[in-house]
Amino acid sequence: MGKSGEAPGEGGRTAPAPRVHRMDWIDYGRLVCAFWVMLDHYCFIGLDPRINPAIHGYGALTAVTGYGITGLYFFFMTSGLVITLTAPRHGAADFATRRVVRIVPTFLICMTATFFLTRNRPVHPLQGLGQYLANLTFYPQAFGYRFVDAVYWTLAVEIVFYLFILLILMTGQMKRLPWILAAWIAAQIVCLPLGGQWLMVSPSYHFIAAGAVMALVYRREDPRLTLPLLAGSLLLCLHTGYRYTREVHTHAPVQMALVLLLFVLFPLMRGRNVGLPFAGRLGSATYPMYLLHFQIGIAVIRLVGTEANRWWLVAALSAFFLVLSLLLDDLIEFRLRRFWNRLFGGAIRGIAGWFPKRDPGRPSPGGGAA
Repeated sequence: MGKSGEAPGEGGRTAPAPRVHRMDWIDYGRLVCAFWVMLDHYCFIGLDPRINPAIHGYGALTAVTGYGITGLYFFFMTSGLVITLTAPRHGAADFATRRVVRIVPTFLICMTATFFLTRNRPVHPLQGLGQYLANLTFYPQAFGYRFVDAVYWTLAVEIVFYLFILLILMTGQMKRLPWILAAWIAAQIVCLPLGGQWLMVSPSYHFIAAGAVMALVYRREDPRLTLPLLAGSLLLCLHTGYRYTREVHTHAPVQMALVLLLFVLFPLMRGRNVGLPFAGRLGSATYPMYLLHFQIGIAVIRLVGTEANRWWLVAALSAFFLVLSLLLDDLIEFRLRRFWNRLFGGAIRGIAGWFPKRDPGRPSPGGGAA
């Protein structure tokens, strides 16, 4: 971006950046995708006989929820989009504070609850207090432990992306963001044949990078750069979706179509201010719902699930985690926000005096907590 907050246009000229409204549709999309992921865990992955051999399936629902990974892809793309759009409007210390306040308190409470409520799990039993302490770092594998809840691996991916954006802010390179993203996409393409879980270039980051490229589209950057980046991101994401279908034995054409749908949806919704009721609260509550639902829900299904009550049980668990998450998020994210800001913000700003000052850019587009 230029010094005046304008986005470069075609031919190297600058044009006034369009105002980006709050994206309520993203919050509703998060809610839909959170339920899709949750039902995938209960009605598809949860059919593992080690969990409950009495339940054999949920009919057509099992077939639909088998593509719940698409919900996770939506979350990753949303994170890449919203974080990339909003980061230039904050200094490095402010950005770090916002991310810590959003992630850490809710994670600490949900992870603690999961640890103590699922101690006798049949699959991947807990490894003791050391595992709990290692999970406080968000990367327990570095200490030889597993995640307390298998879904927490996505947090580690997100946090690496946040650190990537923070580094760009700290070094004052946000004006070069389009070319940094171009180098990132190129590195992902080069490393694709190598396989493995490489930092920032493994398949886990393909959809986050795609969301970051979508942010360039929303900012109306030069299409001579954004269109090739979109094409490269699409190919990477199609490959990731295809590879997942081989692992879980779902139909590749269906998953490819769902990935394509995401790449149509995000550009289609650019600049559309669709006001939806309670969007902020619903979108924000999907974070604790995601953190809580898997291991605790699976433990309940293992203990009391039968072929006769399986439908009622899944419906009750879904409703329970939605209500619980709304209550927790209201307390942690909204009522205690000032407390967390004072607690974490003071410490972060105390060591961040040399960070670049806040860029007086456009107001934040919102779109719910990322």
